[in-house]
Amino acid sequence: MDFHVLGDYSIKQDHPDGWLVWSNSNNTVSVTMRPCLSICGGSHCVVHEWQRNLDVDNQGDSSAGSKRTCTSISSILTHIKRLLVIASMLNKTTELPKEFSVKKRQDIFRENKLLQLGINYRGASLVSDEQYTDKDEIFNHTASTVSRFDLFRLIRRRGTQRDMLIRAMISLMTRTSDTPTIFIVRPDGYIGALIGKTFETFAICRHSPALIKDGFLHSWPVTIINRRVTILVLHNILPVGAGPSGLSLALLLLRNGLSVRIVEKQLQFHPGERGAGIQPRTLELYKLLGILPDIIDRSSPPPTNLRSFAMPDDGKPPNFTPIAQSLVNTPDRPLINARMLGQNRQEQLLREHILADYGIQVELGTELKSFEQQPDHVVAHVVNIVDSKIVEESFTVDWLVGADGARGVVRKQLGLTFLGESPEMDAVTGDIYVLGDPLDHLDFSIWRQSDQAEPVIVSMRPCAVQGKNLYQFLIGGGKRKLDIDKISSGRKEMVKAFHELTGRRDIEFGELVWMGLWRPNIRMVDRFGEGRVFLVGDAAHVHSPTGGQGMNSSVQDSFNLAWKLALAQKKLAPQSLLNSYSQERLPVIAAMLNKTTELFQKEFVGKVGQKQEFVRGYELRQLGINYRGAPLVSDEKYTDKDEVNDPYRSGDDGTVRAGDRAPDAPCLAQLGVNETSSTVSLFDLLNTTQHSALVFPGSTGRDFADEVSGTLREYPSNLLKSIFILPRTSSASSFTLSDMTLVDTEGHAYSGYDVAHDTPTVFIVRPDGYIGALVTSGRLGIRNYFSNIFL
Repeated sequence: MDFHVLGDYSIKQDHPDGWLVWSNSNNTVSVTMRPCLSICGGSHCVVHEWQRNLDVDNQGDSSAGSKRTCTSISSILTHIKRLLVIASMLNKTTELPKEFSVKKRQDIFRENKLLQLGINYRGASLVSDEQYTDKDEIFNHTASTVSRFDLFRLIRRRGTQRDMLIRAMISLMTRTSDTPTIFIVRPDGYIGALIGKTFETFAICRHSPALIKDGFLHSWPVTIINRRVTILVLHNILPVGAGPSGLSLALLLLRNGLSVRIVEKQLQFHPGERGAGIQPRTLELYKLLGILPDIIDRSSPPPTNLRSFAMPDDGKPPNFTPIAQSLVNTPDRPLINARMLGQNRQEQLLREHILADYGIQVELGTELKSFEQQPDHVVAHVVNIVDSKIVEESFTVDWLVGADGARGVVRKQLGLTFLGESPEMDAVTGDIYVLGDPLDHLDFSIWRQSDQAEPVIVSMRPCAVQGKNLYQFLIGGGKRKLDIDKISSGRKEMVKAFHELTGRRDIEFGELVWMGLWRPNIRMVDRFGEGRVFLVGDAAHVHSPTGGQGMNSSVQDSFNLAWKLALAQKKLAPQSLLNSYSQERLPVIAAMLNKTTELFQKEFVGKVGQKQEFVRGYELRQLGINYRGAPLVSDEKYTDKDEVNDPYRSGDDGTVRAGDRAPDAPCLAQLGVNETSSTVSLFDLLNTTQHSALVFPGSTGRDFADEVSGTLREYPSNLLKSIFILPRTSSASSFTLSDMTLVDTEGHAYSGYDVAHDTPTVFIVRPDGYIGALVTSGRLGIRNYFSNIFL
């Protein structure tokens, strides 16, 4: 009988570099040592001694019985021999090792099938191979060779960088034949098809029955390497555009297990700060996405005051107006104040997370030219620049999302209306360094002329980049007053115009980071998508930058859309679920445009010296944005269908309803754990990939809790998480509980969700952090809500 002995050892010297293997002369006994790279300091090795195939486990990696402190590798080997003596008692015919030889490290990788690099699906019904066609061949499903292309080993586990993918595939495809070849790489990293006989377009793949069986292999982009080889890599969704909305959408989809390809027509990332205010609601959503710590670390508090000067400056003290009041966080609103982080830095942060977590990079210089919709896919046509040459490319995806801005091709080709107005004003804006400290780096400074017919405005906003005196400037006004084209022609003309308009020649400027023209547009689409193509961000709505709503609204578009796309793509929800995207976002965006337009009129048309309300109202923090009354939302507590709802101002009356943002609740202790130990907040438990059912059984809801618990178990745990929240005084042992049970030690959950202890209630929180259902009936209400979500 064969056997295998395992053990863990700590050694006092440096750990060996890589794997070490010893074997005796006839290879009947082998000893393998690998470093564990313990994070707690010191060196730690796992030693494997094997003699044929029977496992004898020496208590596992972390048990005290398997750890011994040794002074050298030789002493480890001595101990191994003792272990082998014990092990040999299980097999009397085994000879003990007398001499060992060191094997080369690369030989281990060639010989060890346990690395699983040869696992393959040759001959499976879903796999198509036009080069190797022997139907009677007997396959070894654990030992394929790279030359047969069964496993694309260099593709990353959850995604791939496109140029790395192309280089890796070329290196694996060294061929002497001139036969054109197509390789289709599946999302799991295996080659689903090798097509080498008929090479016209990717359409031949789509119509191959083996490829579309069960609807599995039916989307891929096409990359033409040369006339002999084409690679088709499966992607579910194509976000067009790499701004905050496109990048946040991509990260959300990747978190949900989908594959994406991100294209951006610009040759380089935009260097400008532009939209820099991150509102509290967006901060909460970034927490759900798992990137909030980096956002907080890189951002700063916003300017506190608006300083209004005459134009030109008359030397009088400016009028001070607070922009936004700094508030104290509350248990249900723990991120109540905005943060400042330039759009360029926010985009960089999102790209870093996408690359680090999924190995995917934005494809710069890749412009979408057109697309065609089919019932089950979208064909996209792009041009990209490869080695300074323009290359045309066509590929297929399941869904296409336009995040390509107001001038993008997606909205135009869909033929959606873009209703609104374009106020008569031209401006030049950009980022520039200020020398010295002539301006208060905590305040927003503005100079305005009093001519209401054609107002002129100059503003300087601190960018709050640590250690840098960087400001975002704007010079704008009527065409008869300003030669915007001349001002935007270069740094010299911009600085000259600033000094002449403001009279502040004491302000000296350094490097100009970027500068561009800006003309206000206040417009929105009549719907956010059609068929398999959708819009997010500026592709769907543009507005004045006043109020800091645009970028935030764009990111929130993506949060609303992503979870619905993920469920539809996985065939877990009907495609009709996606209709709710337009139904929910249109009223919110319409309200946002009204508010930002009002602020625009005040800021750009107001008279100097006249009292102006520049204060950003509380609703601009976006904590009141809601989807009350939307078709997808179910509310069994507040049932008035005729109630007029403001999409921007939920919660002002103290109620929490279906369609509202889910409040936070800190100080939740796990049932059975000492309450003085660490607690969690509700936001720590929510995520962007699952619904979360918050069950408040109260003090009288034993039967209700049992019924709800059983009903929630009807749904897959990867789609729905159930969290029971008990009042501090409840008899916890009397309930039949579910996935997680918490005690509301300070009462923040029951008060924050406006739940009475004698009224059992369920709040179903969606993956975008909004309450999808408020249920008081139990099983019936839960099933009713999810009947519109899941198939």
